[in-house]
Amino acid sequence: MKQSDKVQNAIYPSFISALRRPKQPPSSIVKNGVASFGTFAGPIPNLNMLDVANPVKKYFPRWLNSIRIKEWEAFEISFDEGFIVGAIYDVGIMTFNVLIFYDKDKNEVAHNQYISHQPGKVVEDSLIDSTSKYNIRGFEIAFENNMQEGKCTVSAHCPPRNNRLKMIVDCDFVSISQPSVVVMPLGDNRPLYSHKELFSVEGEICIGDKTYVMNENSLAIIDDHKGYYPYNMHYDWITGMGKTAQDGVIGFNLTDNQVSNKHDYNENYLWLNGDMHPLPEISIARLENGNWLATDEHDTVNVEFIIMNEFELKVGLEILGANYIAPFGYHKGWIKDIFGVKHSVNNLFGMGEDKTYNM
Repeated sequence: MKQSDKVQNAIYPSFISALRRPKQPPSSIVKNGVASFGTFAGPIPNLNMLDVANPVKKYFPRWLNSIRIKEWEAFEISFDEGFIVGAIYDVGIMTFNVLIFYDKDKNEVAHNQYISHQPGKVVEDSLIDSTSKYNIRGFEIAFENNMQEGKCTVSAHCPPRNNRLKMIVDCDFVSISQPSVVVMPLGDNRPLYSHKELFSVEGEICIGDKTYVMNENSLAIIDDHKGYYPYNMHYDWITGMGKTAQDGVIGFNLTDNQVSNKHDYNENYLWLNGDMHPLPEISIARLENGNWLATDEHDTVNVEFIIMNEFELKVGLEILGANYIAPFGYHKGWIKDIFGVKHSVNNLFGMGEDKTYNM
């Protein structure tokens, strides 16, 4: 879905960099070893991150890029009865998949996950006519990507095992937003790529012996991600989506990460009925009540994430491993669009991540 002329041609507030205005995507992220940083209006056909020259150390051989890069494709679906997130990961020294389901009525979290302590390429280098799929021990997640048409089909199947619930996802996504496609610097020629897009959903989700049918309230996000994060990687992230009487379909993405120039390059934005409104750099703080608070320095973002429950995973040791926390809950507060209009995010459901990798 394209940005409306009103938003695409608007004069941005002084604290929003002109580089945040979406421009036509390049044919590839990397050309002649050099990464193209920017905000783009559609999918980048060739996500050739492994071709970048010396993203980590000046004299590292290029074959080490596949060990240092971290990449995943993920989906989140919010529906009347619950919220589900699933992903396939390649983090250099291991690959894994995960499905996490939050039951809104019971305030319970269920999950399935398998990890392979071997490197491998599980995420494709394009969202155009591609399939990213990972199967381990009969647990498979697959993405049929046709982002050039604003479409994606997500399927997941995890049979019951070791007291874990059966989980099945069979859903078709159709884009209802301008995508957020950004290539951001973690260093001079050290790219972090992210493509996020908001979708309507049709299909079914099965958790245990219960089947949930998607309807007009169901919304989804695809999150495609590749980056040369530092060895000590950390970010905080929250997202929410839903429908309000004031705005119709609304969603947002707020990330506090390790990008080196967050004024010109970040993935903070507000979705309003298809348009993507760029937001300034934000920070996420922990409150005494256990909730998270996202704010900025320009009175544009004030969102409290009210945490209901969370999933936590620890892998390995403190010096070589991962600590992943995924809370689920509601939001309250507001976000201003690029015209300075305040929009309530009260009662939008969503999730967050507190992700730390030392690897």
